[in-house]
Parts: sequence; C-alpha cells; structure tokens
Amino acid sequence: MGAVVLLGLTAYTVVARGPSATVGMDSAGRYGAVRARAVPVVQAAVESGTAAPSDSAPTVTADSEAVPSSAETTQSAAAPTAPLAGALSTQGIVATPPATITRDCSRNVTGPLNSWMASIADGATLRFPVGACYRVDGTLVLTDRRDLVIDGQGASFTASVVPPASPKITRQMWSVVGGRNITIRNMSLKGTNPTATFHVEREWFPLIQIAGTQTALVEGVRGSNSWGDFVSIGPDVRRVANSDGTPVVYPKDVTVRGSTASVIGRHGITCNGCENVLVDGNAFSDVAYQILDIEVEATAWHARHVALTNNTIGGRVNLSVLANAGIGHDVTDITVSGNTMTGIPVTCAPPIHIDDTAAEKSTFVITGNRFKTLGNAMWLRGVSNVTVANNAVSVGNGGCTNSGIAVVAANSQGNVLRENDFPGAQQLIRADAAVTGTACGNRLAGPAFNVPEACGL
Repeated sequence: MGAVVLLGLTAYTVVARGPSATVGMDSAGRYGAVRARAVPVVQAAVESGTAAPSDSAPTVTADSEAVPSSAETTQSAAAPTAPLAGALSTQGIVATPPATITRDCSRNVTGPLNSWMASIADGATLRFPVGACYRVDGTLVLTDRRDLVIDGQGASFTASVVPPASPKITRQMWSVVGGRNITIRNMSLKGTNPTATFHVEREWFPLIQIAGTQTALVEGVRGSNSWGDFVSIGPDVRRVANSDGTPVVYPKDVTVRGSTASVIGRHGITCNGCENVLVDGNAFSDVAYQILDIEVEATAWHARHVALTNNTIGGRVNLSVLANAGIGHDVTDITVSGNTMTGIPVTCAPPIHIDDTAAEKSTFVITGNRFKTLGNAMWLRGVSNVTVANNAVSVGNGGCTNSGIAVVAANSQGNVLRENDFPGAQQLIRADAAVTGTACGNRLAGPAFNVPEACGL
C-alpha cells in the first residue's frame, strides 16, 4: 500500500502516485457606544448581573423627513419568487415605499424607511422602486420578522458618513436579528470606505448582519466600500446569560449567492457561530482581510456545516480565502470547493489558513479550487480528517517562511492529500508537530518535479 515516511515528527503514508486530475449608529444616524465583540458583551452582562445589551436592534427614531401615516400597499397577482424552502406562501402583499420618502440620496432616510418597514405585516414583499437611491446613515432594522422578501429591484442604499474611529461602535447598514425566512435581494449597498484597507477602529461596520435568523437569503446584492464585512453571520445574543455565551440562538440555513463584494475593509463573509451556511457563486474583489472567516467568539459556540463554493476571488488578495482561528467548542463539516482566484496575492498568507486553536476542528473538504500564493498553499494545523483533492495552487516565491513548501501541517491526523497540482513547490509537506495522513498523486513543479503514478494501488 505504501511506505511510511518521517518528515520531522510526521508519519505520512506515501502511496503510489498518479497523474493529477484536471482540475453604532442608531436609525436616526446618531452614534452610540455598543459592543466591540460578542464575548465582551457576554462577560459584561454576567459581571453586572444585567441582561446582555443588544446592539443588533437600534432604536428606530425618525429623522427630519416626514413619515406618512399609511404605506402604499398593493395586491400582487403574481407571486414573488420563494427563494428558500419552507417560506410562507408567496401569494400576498407587495408594498412599495411612499413617494414622500426621498429616493435621490439627497437626505438621510433611515428613520422613515424603518418606520415604513415596521408598518408592513409579515409575509409581504417589500419592493423598492427601480433606479431609486436611498441615503442610509443609520441601520435598517428587521428584528424578529417572518417571511419577508426585501426586493431592491436594483435600488441603491448609500451611506454618506465616515464612522468615528472607535472599536466600541457598531453599525450595520442592514441588521436582521432573529425571525425566519428573510430574503434580501437585487440591491446595491455602498459604504464610505474609499479603499480596501482594514481599519481596526472601524471593523464593526458590516453592510449586512444576520444574527440568529432561521433561513435567510442574500441574493443578487452588490456590496462595496464597506468598513467592515460584506455579510456578518452570528448568533442572536439577546438572551445570553452566561460567560460561555449560552443560551444562544444560532443562525441556520443562511445562503449568500449570486452577489458581488468589492472594496471591503474587513472580511467578505464572517461566521462567528453558525449552522448550515452556504456561500455560493459570488464574486469577491479587493477584500482587505479574509474572504471567509470562521472565527467563533464564545467558548460554548460552534460553526457547523459551512460551504464556500464556486466563487471567484479577484483584485488585490490580501489574506486567505478560508481562515479559521478564534475559540469555541467545535468547527466541523467545512467545505471549500470550486473556487477560483483571478486576483493577485500580495502577502504570505496561504489560501487555506487553519490555526491550531482551542476549538475541535474536523471534517474539512477542500476540492477543485484554483488558487495562487506567495508562500504556502495551505496550513492544516490542529485539524483532523481533512480531504484535500484535485486542487491547483500555484506556489510563488515571495520570500515567505517555509518557502517552496505546499502544505504546512501540525497536530493533525487522518488527512488525505491526493491528486493536487502545486506548481512551483519543491516539497509537499512540512510538519511542526505529530501528524499522520495519506498523500498520493500530488505533483510538484520545480527541482523536485515528478510525474506521479496513480493513487489506490
């Protein structure tokens, strides 16, 4: 079946090898001090003996623009699309914003839009006018709503305010907290960050937040110039009473698809604790930090069943396509498949970056991706039962540590590396701690270039 090869403290079974496969601010625009991260909020609540505050649901306060007493509501003969299984019947009300709410971005309309949306019953489609531009200098809030479709029809939502430099302030352009069956689609969201540069004092300003929602879809959304994430996904912490983050409501069945995110100041997508998340068929460009960051933020929380599939990563690639660090109980069943990097990496960060942190990490599937790197293709540290197959990662020489090595592994077992192409690499694996696994059919291009034989002999 193969020989056991010792690489430092590594025991890797090298099998016969074969040809590689082809492969915030409140709704009125006023800033206030709220949480910087989920964990400090949890700890503060426990220490003070009070319920954890919710920065996810800022007070709805109308701004200077008048709010009409009744919404313009019409019956729809045609049913709006039901994007996710389990949604309420799509035969229902279609509501459009009153014409009295300014739609040319000349004034802040956060308050009027919040008041109008709150006046529409669950089960409706909120449809914005084609070509409209709404200036949103606060947060548009959907708290504990059910069976809503927010259809932008291409409308723009644009901020005009640069947030103050303080890590204690959080503002989301759209905040979805609790509830179920929420769709946000066909709209443009634009912040005020002029470049894809990470600013730690403004990192808590995502364009969309989804907190504890059961079944949510973000589709056909064009996000740009964000100070924080494009989409931030995490638990609903309103009922947390313990320092370990319990009890908590996880977001489940969240899909982000067919969207674009460009000039993003933090992550493309963040999971701070989630279940059943799919990020599919999106285009990310000029993202300052990670494309997908799985960073669980409380000891009892987890991230399970997360998939990043069929996305393109362009422009300036600053860090990794998948990064996993943080704390938490476990991170399991993570898939990264069919993604293509068209942009240029500018740092030594590997496309797949898994750190050896406290959470148990297992069952990762990394297949069919096309990446580039100035350093290593992958760091597999503190993670077990990883399948890495049919990827092509071009390994450059950027003067990085462990130059020319495709995979850096540590504290790991049960991993399989098979039929990957690592052109530019001179060594397949380097291990810093005890590692066991199987490697076969991988190709290197450099002084150690070889034509491998088939796996499975």
